[in-house]
Amino acid sequence: MEPKIALQLWSVQAEAKADLCGLLPKVKAWGYEGVEFAGYHGQDPEALRAALLACDLAVAASHIPFSQLRDHLAEVLAYERIIGNRRIVCPYFEFSADNWPTEIAQLQKLKQAVQAQGFEFYYHNHAHELTAVPGVDVLQELARAGVQLEADLYWLEYAGVPAINWLSEQEERVGLLHLKDMAKESRQSTLIGAGKLPLPDYVAFAQQQEIPWLIVEQEAFSEVSPVVAAEQNVKNLQKMFPKKVPY
Repeated sequence: MEPKIALQLWSVQAEAKADLCGLLPKVKAWGYEGVEFAGYHGQDPEALRAALLACDLAVAASHIPFSQLRDHLAEVLAYERIIGNRRIVCPYFEFSADNWPTEIAQLQKLKQAVQAQGFEFYYHNHAHELTAVPGVDVLQELARAGVQLEADLYWLEYAGVPAINWLSEQEERVGLLHLKDMAKESRQSTLIGAGKLPLPDYVAFAQQQEIPWLIVEQEAFSEVSPVVAAEQNVKNLQKMFPKKVPY
């Protein structure tokens, strides 16, 4: 199964906030097959679903803050059902050195509640999960607790962890991949293919493990605007897929 490519809409957050439904046909025209939401900016779910269907874009997943999932789970999942999403991603959690087992238990409990309603649940990492608790890989502990991971490979590398090695150890719990490149000098995120990360190796891992979505994200824009970057990134990533040999 070839992974599909989605755009994390945080990458074009100003455009999403200004006109979320109007942005979707542009995302499709750039070459993406899906989107990952990071907020809905007051958009009615029925209208959003209609806009997705009109331009044939799938919902790869949605980032929803932990507090919103904890306090308003029924409302959140009702919205997600309408727009056609089945993957719920907790995008951040602040782990502490003295209480991380209890904090993992909170995410585990949330995972169970989400799954009981027929959805998939993932945790998306940054760098602090690998540095906040001395001697503990919190992501590894989350995986041991049964929490599926949306692995952001840029942030693994940022924390000094070779992403390919880490993926090979955690492959059974990695269900989605976040891709962005790292600038050679500043370590900021940059255009895919312009940095130093081994992105073709990440693509190969996704193919081998049948990861359904590669989700493109960029957070810093020193070369071009967010919109231009989003359009270039999908094209650059598509070039990293192995060419099929005709028989």
